[in-house]
Amino acid sequence: MSRVKNSLKTAAVFLGISIFAIGCERDKLIYDDPVPAPPQAIYSVTGDSRVTLYWNGPYEGDITEYVIYRSYSPSSGYVAVGSVAAEYNPNLDLIIYQFIDHGVVNGVTYYYAIASVDEAGQTSELSAENVYDTPRPEGEVFL
Repeated sequence: MSRVKNSLKTAAVFLGISIFAIGCERDKLIYDDPVPAPPQAIYSVTGDSRVTLYWNGPYEGDITEYVIYRSYSPSSGYVAVGSVAAEYNPNLDLIIYQFIDHGVVNGVTYYYAIASVDEAGQTSELSAENVYDTPRPEGEVFL
């Protein structure tokens, strides 16, 4: 009978340690979540009173949105002008996103950067590409 009691005690201790270890591992996963990568391959298409941005989402499964920033200078002064919800992407497929900035004036040059936001609310660095555009009216110009 004492062997059964010892086996039960050993099993209970093992179970307790296992539950503790699983709890610690879960917490470790939450706290060790890396900051997401920024979007890549960003480019713009000029329009009449608008700029359309396209980019590739990073190959990460926990991105929830992309925040678009605009500035009058390539190196500072970026302000958020919009966001785009990320598509659910469990297979980490290549997804190309789009954002149309209607808050621009023809003839003014704007610089753009985009950041990724993950499920934990962590925001990536701004994208590395130097993307700028000067919207202009459609049509022909005769000189």
